[in-house]
Amino acid sequence: MQYRKSRSFLFNLYPYFGKLTGLNYSAIRIERAKKTWIDKGSPDKLEFIQGDGANLSFEEGTFEKVMCVEVLEWIEEPQKAIEEIYRVLKPNGIAVIIHSDFDTQVFATKD
Repeated sequence: MQYRKSRSFLFNLYPYFGKLTGLNYSAIRIERAKKTWIDKGSPDKLEFIQGDGANLSFEEGTFEKVMCVEVLEWIEEPQKAIEEIYRVLKPNGIAVIIHSDFDTQVFATKD
């Protein structure tokens, strides 16, 4: 369910991206992303690569913005992944890191 919410959010923003680079550890997920996204817009604006979030293959200061959604809980060394995000950000870049901890969320209802 969280994947669908993240995907919808990105679909709505897609027209405003200059270029989008997606990273996933799983080759299967990369292929699924390509099938989902390539037909949504210009293939030249999209790049999907297989990689490790705790050991990014990008040069220092590559990105203006980094979005990390529901990733850190799957990485063996989440602190290293956060350090890598910081490393690949340009000066004054923005990182958005989202993690939903459903075990500790509080929901309020009218009942």
